[in-house]
Amino acid sequence: MALRAVVEAREAAERFAAQPPEPALDPALAAQVRDLGRRLPELWASGRQTPVQQKEMLRSLIRRVIVTRPVPDTLDAKVVWVSRAATSLTLHPPINTKRRSAVMRNSSRGCSPWVRSGIRTPRSPGS
Repeated sequence: MALRAVVEAREAAERFAAQPPEPALDPALAAQVRDLGRRLPELWASGRQTPVQQKEMLRSLIRRVIVTRPVPDTLDAKVVWVSRAATSLTLHPPINTKRRSAVMRNSSRGCSPWVRSGIRTPRSPGS
């Protein structure tokens, strides 16, 4: 058993060593990226970018967003940036019990409860 683990660890190390190194940024480009990082809050607040441009800027900076619901009235969101840094947020969205109960009643009728309630899904046009 232990011998198999050693062999697997060596194979994994060999696979890792065989991977090409991550490309390095040109020093001038790296300086521009660092400068953009320092100026991003100012650029964002300036109002010079349209909402579409702001959305595209965020999409280029975010690697993934992980959302969990630890309890019914709380969302934990973790934004993982392309730099591999992460920002954690805890949100408490309002709970509309009237709409929620309507959604639950309709869910047993065979149609998506989100369609019946009029909630737009992430893939809806205009989202």
